Amino acid sequence: MAKVSVVMTLYNCEQFIGEAIESALAQTYTDREIIVIDDGSTDGSAFVVKKFGNAARYVYQPNGGVAQATNKGVALSSGSYVAFLENDDVWLPQKLERQVAILEEKPEIDAVTCDLRYFSEKSQPLDEIIPGYCPEDPYSRLFLDGFNFMLSALMLRRSVFDATGGFDEGFKAAGLQDVEWYARLMQVARVHWISEPLTLFRRHGIRIASDVMMHNTQYMLDRLWERFGADPKKRRYLLGRQVSFLSDLGKYKIERGLVQEGRQDLKRALRLAVTERVGGKMVPRSVTRLVRSFINGSKL
Repeated sequence: MAKVSVVMTLYNCEQFIGEAIESALAQTYTDREIIVIDDGSTDGSAFVVKKFGNAARYVYQPNGGVAQATNKGVALSSGSYVAFLENDDVWLPQKLERQVAILEEKPEIDAVTCDLRYFSEKSQPLDEIIPGYCPEDPYSRLFLDGFNFMLSALMLRRSVFDATGGFDEGFKAAGLQDVEWYARLMQVARVHWISEPLTLFRRHGIRIASDVMMHNTQYMLDRLWERFGADPKKRRYLLGRQVSFLSDLGKYKIERGLVQEGRQDLKRALRLAVTERVGGKMVPRSVTRLVRSFINGSKL
């Protein structure tokens, strides 16, 4: 049984998955296992992973979504600590060692995160750093107590992951499943922040399809409303997010020729913003989008 379980999920990422696994194997902390859940890849990803032999445990599942794949990876793990590594990210060599030391020395701490540095599609480090602690970010202040999580930066106790109930498998495609989970994590976890970029976060041109993000945003907001809607502060934040979503949904529909439906969503966004006094910059943006739909039709 390893002390740390490194859980990776994979879907058609043959270009980057090898480099990610190599960075996990290059860790100075060696009491670890690597579990890679392939969520139905159709490219050469399986071949790349299998080249590592017993160093990385490869498990294939029919495509069920990254949330399901992540839960499966944790379920198969044996470590008392769990670290997640996205299939296109990279760890610096001391990442696991530094985080394990904190969890060993401080039993009151449940999870450890760190800063991230962007790196390019060609694996060149960039100057921009994503801080692991962002007290000025409204989402962080409300749900995450200032911590701005990226999954590849996080290590937590397995018992804490279990206490969250795992990732919501209602997310059938990648996008926002981690944000919804972070909100639940912070209800049960005390977090320590390492103010060093021990993880490299890849910046490239791959984007989640708009229709998937629209669906996932609505699903995420529904789940957050169910869990946190009774809390006055969280409710106000969620109202603002709902205004933003309705405005973006209206724009999305109008650009696809569903002009009347899109206008209705923009009007709903404005009514909610005025009634609840939320929305901020999304109010003038929604007005602009609505006016343009009458002037330019579907060309926003």
